[in-house]
Amino acid sequence: MNEHEDHIPSDDDVISVKRILNSHLPVEIIDDILDLAQYWPHVRERRRMEVKAAADHQAGETFPKAEWCYIVSPPIPQDAKVHTVKFVIESRDQGSGGEPEHQGTYEGSWTWFEAAIIRGEPWWLRKVLTMPVDLYREEDGSHVPQDVRSAARAAEVRSREEDETRWHEHTIVWPRTDEEIEQHPMRGLIGLSHEFVRLLEPGDRVALMARAMFPAWINKVKCASIDVFYTL
Repeated sequence: MNEHEDHIPSDDDVISVKRILNSHLPVEIIDDILDLAQYWPHVRERRRMEVKAAADHQAGETFPKAEWCYIVSPPIPQDAKVHTVKFVIESRDQGSGGEPEHQGTYEGSWTWFEAAIIRGEPWWLRKVLTMPVDLYREEDGSHVPQDVRSAARAAEVRSREEDETRWHEHTIVWPRTDEEIEQHPMRGLIGLSHEFVRLLEPGDRVALMARAMFPAWINKVKCASIDVFYTL
């Protein structure tokens, strides 16, 4: 991932700019200017650690699955309104599989990512702050509650290019604005990222889940980051 990022303002930076502009402009225009300039503070978390989320049979499950919580963002600050969530993921899958007609597309791939809203402190939170957690392998067998899971997928693992053995970096940006919704027969609704962003509240964290389904499918993750941009 690129280590040379554009300048991201702090909360104090944004407040200072608002005070300067407030002496000359109405408040509603100031907010529009900051939005057009994408002058938003943010919280960020990055991780570089290779993980293989391999689909396997679990008790009570019809199909082999894998579910890792790879990374969790810092909590959203008080009085913040989330504007955008950005994921950058470097990943690949096992390098084979899927139907020939789906090569070069996202269709036919059974490795993917999901995002979840984490409220409170689930049993695995302390551990995932230091390393990825295999949610199917922990002793008590607990899972992320369905009511905090995003119905949308954060990203496809790869673009299914011809060279399937290479790592690929994907940048996914979720705004608050509406988008097209698609119904997937196995994964449910895709394209609800705007609803996910609108549900985020101060104190929430955003988690990135690495998923796989069906025998031999492996979601390999090299590194990832989560940026949560917000307005004050």
